[in-house]
Amino acid sequence: MEFLEILCSLKNKQNICYLVKTISSIIRFYCAMENISTTKNNNIVLEKKDIKEIIPIRQTNSHKYNYGRVLIIAGSRDMPGAATLAANASLKMGAGVVELATPCLHPAIYPEVIPIKLIDFAVFRIKDFKILNHKTYIQDAVVIGPGMTKNTIQLTRELVLNNPHKSWIIDADGIAAFDVNDKLNKNVILTPHLEEFSRLHKNIDIDIDIKKLNKQKLFDLVKETATKMDCNILLKGPTTFITDGNISYYNNFGNPGMATAGTGDVLAGIIAANIAKKNKGIIKTDFLKTAALSSLIHSLSADYYVKNNDMETLAATDIIDNLKNVIKKNGRSNVRKWFRFISILQLFIATGICIFYSDQENIHLPTISGIDKILHFGAYFIYGLSLQVFFIALFSMNKISRKKYYLLTIICGFLFAISDEIHQYFVPGRHADILDLLIDWAGISLSLLCFGIIKKVYYFVFHK
Repeated sequence: MEFLEILCSLKNKQNICYLVKTISSIIRFYCAMENISTTKNNNIVLEKKDIKEIIPIRQTNSHKYNYGRVLIIAGSRDMPGAATLAANASLKMGAGVVELATPCLHPAIYPEVIPIKLIDFAVFRIKDFKILNHKTYIQDAVVIGPGMTKNTIQLTRELVLNNPHKSWIIDADGIAAFDVNDKLNKNVILTPHLEEFSRLHKNIDIDIDIKKLNKQKLFDLVKETATKMDCNILLKGPTTFITDGNISYYNNFGNPGMATAGTGDVLAGIIAANIAKKNKGIIKTDFLKTAALSSLIHSLSADYYVKNNDMETLAATDIIDNLKNVIKKNGRSNVRKWFRFISILQLFIATGICIFYSDQENIHLPTISGIDKILHFGAYFIYGLSLQVFFIALFSMNKISRKKYYLLTIICGFLFAISDEIHQYFVPGRHADILDLLIDWAGISLSLLCFGIIKKVYYFVFHK
């Protein structure tokens, strides 16, 4: 009716402007709910709050394979720790299953990591291709390169190029298997530091790079390289730069203490875990943004350690150990904590309103007994409580099954309806009616069962 009234008043130009503004506001709100950007700015600076997008609430009825399988192809007899750091980081970041193919296992590896038996327990061989190719087929994300040495260039190239449909995180010695003339795809991310990046351009000397290229020119070169190779590149440095050649993310977090062995291996493991969850539909961001936000978590974990300890003592394992603190402080658990506080506050407010209105209406009603007064208050209390049940049901949608959610909404609708009928009993000249009760119940329950709309509103309010 309100919309029809607006249409009837369109003779006034001011009303037309008002209608246009209203419709445009609705469109902008819808675009925001659908996560459609209305800007053309492709350079994005990451903020702490952004990591909430890749820290999902775990479903109650889920299992390990819902959270992705990660394969780490890394390590050597001389550098077994690189493989262990990547695998441990991936597990701590929430990957469902982590398998490790390495010639030499380090004793610090987590017992939950599944080792893969290779032909030679000293170094990777080209003969390992068949085993690794088979294992790669069933993975959601694969890390290759950390600590492998440059003798594995042929094996790395064959695995990556023969599995273009897989998500690859190529780090350290794995990067040496490629150059700027190779064509990869958008399922691949290279994670070089400056020297490793320069090796992609084998005709450019690293010393000349440092002297001639300022930060912006270097980032432009990274963009060009990503476009030419048709892949994603994460350039590690004081400002970590993540790009696919079109969209670019800037991560300004982190500290100089991260300039130590193994931190890049940890980053590769974190990216792999989140990419695996993205490929299973647990994380909703795209490949590039998932990798960018993974680097943010990595940097924040290092910063968390430095807040409580001296920067000189930071080691790669400290970043893994502090992942839990970063997630707890900035992730979903913090949202839940504030949500619980708001919910409890809401319940107290609802109770106060019940008491106030029951007293106000009792002034205008005929004198009634104490029991009736309690019942009258109870009607309002049930109304407030039903709001609370609905609020909790709304918040729990991502943690309970849809069947349970529907059951909660039906119960909530009944509480709404019965509280209204109890209230009618005390209004002079009106009376409660079973048919009215059923109609109210049906109408409220049906409105609450609009699962998709409610879920979008909930996600927009609490997850953005």
